[in-house]
Amino acid sequence: MVEMNKKKSMDDETDLREMAEFYGKEHSEVYFINDLEAGCVVGVLCYPAKTGMPMVNIKNRRLNMFGYKNRLLSFRERYDKNEYGDKMLGFESLVGKEYHDTRVGEIENGIVVKKVILDSGAVRYDNIAGRSSYEIAKAEKEIEILQGKSEKKSDYEIFVNSKGNKVERFETFALERVK
Repeated sequence: MVEMNKKKSMDDETDLREMAEFYGKEHSEVYFINDLEAGCVVGVLCYPAKTGMPMVNIKNRRLNMFGYKNRLLSFRERYDKNEYGDKMLGFESLVGKEYHDTRVGEIENGIVVKKVILDSGAVRYDNIAGRSSYEIAKAEKEIEILQGKSEKKSDYEIFVNSKGNKVERFETFALERVK
């Protein structure tokens, strides 16, 4: 099991508690998106999704997604799967000068996208958006075959933390259910 914060948290616990309560008034489930390398919350996912708010589909569920302190840059439901058959999630964050990106799994490299590093140091992936349903299905099948042949497992775990909250860790990011 991985500790939720490798560093001392940058976030005020009172502010996080108030944020969980705020979103909890409108949503039955609230999840903090934690950047484990930076040791902080970068965003919030809420279920069920409310119309008129930023919305994402994860595991066939519609959730509202909100950034926190402008740290969350983007998100992607990846094609590779964890040991339970669920798609892995990837996040991109910028915390101060720390940039973290898990939007493309190691096994997806070269199949799903081409990684382009910009002069600024930011990473751009070609071919994520604008793919046809056929191209997506073909890439998903290719990754499924590769994963079946590979000894390497996705870097994923699910556990209950010391606060009693359910946590799903996707590489260096984790979703912590706070309500």
